[in-house]
Amino acid sequence: MPAEVRKVVPFVSTAKERDRTSEIELKLLEQPEKMIPVGASVDIEIITESKENVLAVPARVVTGKSGQRYVYKQTAEGSLARTPVKTGTGNYARMEITEGLAKGDVVVFPPDDIELKDGMKVEVEINPWP
Repeated sequence: MPAEVRKVVPFVSTAKERDRTSEIELKLLEQPEKMIPVGASVDIEIITESKENVLAVPARVVTGKSGQRYVYKQTAEGSLARTPVKTGTGNYARMEITEGLAKGDVVVFPPDDIELKDGMKVEVEINPWP
């Protein structure tokens, strides 16, 4: 539901690990079907920038630290290549890639139980990503 941000409390609570909350005040631009109680907790995404026709990947495939970001992409030989990338706009789900990848490159999700390494042989299962 579209809304306008009216007020943001300049404090982010991190009481629970991986849980970041902040108090904000919104003005709803459409009338909701049901009444929303004052003080209700919701998950929202505040869009500060939007781009069209950019190369984007799932944010989870981009690893490394600021200034030294990389992905693992599949080579024609079926192995992994640690590929440095430069990132642009992103959020928890998607990350814009401004340098380092081309449309059609196959990138690999890092599994939780295996550390990916440059040159590692892989069998990739391709899943489309919107």
